[in-house]
Amino acid sequence: MKKNIYRYCVLLVLALLVWISPCLGQNLVPNPSFEVYTECPPYWNQGEPLQCIPWVQGNAATADYFHTCASPGEAGVPVNHFGNQWPISGEAYTGMYARRSGDSFREYIQAPLNAPLSAGVGYLVSFYINLADEYCATRPFGALFTVDPPAYDDNQNLPYAPQIEVNGGFLGNYEDWTLISRCFIADGGELYITIGNFRDLEESPIDTNCVNGSPIAYYYVDSVSVEEMPLAEDEFILDPATACGSYEIFPGTADNYLWSDGTTNPTLTVTESGTYYVTLSNECAFSYGEIEVTIIPDAPPVLLPNDTSLCNGESLEIVMDPDAGTYEWNDDNTSNEYTISEEGAYIVTLTDNCDMTSDTIQVSFLDAPEPFSLGADTLICDGDAFTISFDPSLGDFEWQDGSSGSSFAIDDDGLYALTITNMCGDASDEIQVDFVQPIVFSIGPDQMTLCDGDEIEIILDPALGTFLWNDNS
Repeated sequence: MKKNIYRYCVLLVLALLVWISPCLGQNLVPNPSFEVYTECPPYWNQGEPLQCIPWVQGNAATADYFHTCASPGEAGVPVNHFGNQWPISGEAYTGMYARRSGDSFREYIQAPLNAPLSAGVGYLVSFYINLADEYCATRPFGALFTVDPPAYDDNQNLPYAPQIEVNGGFLGNYEDWTLISRCFIADGGELYITIGNFRDLEESPIDTNCVNGSPIAYYYVDSVSVEEMPLAEDEFILDPATACGSYEIFPGTADNYLWSDGTTNPTLTVTESGTYYVTLSNECAFSYGEIEVTIIPDAPPVLLPNDTSLCNGESLEIVMDPDAGTYEWNDDNTSNEYTISEEGAYIVTLTDNCDMTSDTIQVSFLDAPEPFSLGADTLICDGDAFTISFDPSLGDFEWQDGSSGSSFAIDDDGLYALTITNMCGDASDEIQVDFVQPIVFSIGPDQMTLCDGDEIEIILDPALGTFLWNDNS
């Protein structure tokens, strides 16, 4: 209630001022440099009302007022709670949070103009901002003009589209004041100016290069001006443009730029085809421009199959998109269809509308595994063993027990088999291994006595093996 009564009284005073001395071209902002105050600010974060009448808070947050009269102190000038800065002129300025960590908390300053704005009339709006020493830069920042004070939800950002807004690079000047100056055409009846950041957290990034490391932005504001200016308008169309991947639009030199996406940089880089619009302004001379941009998408690079092996007698057919561009192989062939029937490295280069890319394929040729032998069927004695080994590069190995090594140790009797396979065929062999039992035999007792003329015949099983007697027979 106190706020409403206060604003009503201010309006009455302003109405009298307007009635007494209307003047075209004069600054419509009351107390524009915040020099007039009701009391010296005792501290920062004081809430309503701001001491620099008729300025008030723009929402339920607490913008701040600083003056040399409060020095030394938290609300002093040049040194205060937020940093060290002299005014752009005079002895005072205001300050506000434009972005805070993790939420859309915002602070605004607001004042009734000395007279409502006229419909269709151009107004040049300007003010200065300065980033406080202990904080980081953000974007954007602007000024909103409304017939009535804008409604707000506690201390959150005001969800309005300001007529004046800078939304280009980060507003990061710690040393000097940054001038924000834009012209707009009034709808008529606007009586209140509200200054601050109207974007939510997602649309208010923090400069990641900030050495302070704090995701908070606090700005001083000084010297606010709103003046009626002669209006001039013009339209232009830039020549259509075609580009690969992206295109930077430069519409010409101007004091201010406003692109169709809300940014305010001198150029706009686009990555999609379409019609793009820009408004250029010098004072209140507006030029409305458009350009048709065709973006050729980045074509995928030329891509050959992976390195491969073929069987002797086979060939590899490569077919590529004939509309992708022009092809050139390392043998000067320029066809999009290519047949490989010999071993070697093959390189193709694709030149399209935007780029030149190359790729290589290495092709080798294989024979089917040649016939091999595991050896003749053999005998082994109990406790003996032997190993069969092959070159691992011959192919894939599969033994009779399902193992896949290129070597196999044999220490038991049985049938052993191996199949060697590659992409071109296979070859197999097997070997029978049997145990030889130990030889057990007897030629009689260790000692015998014979009579003269007697003889003993010793007969052994011929299947026992090979015989060698002591007389070498």
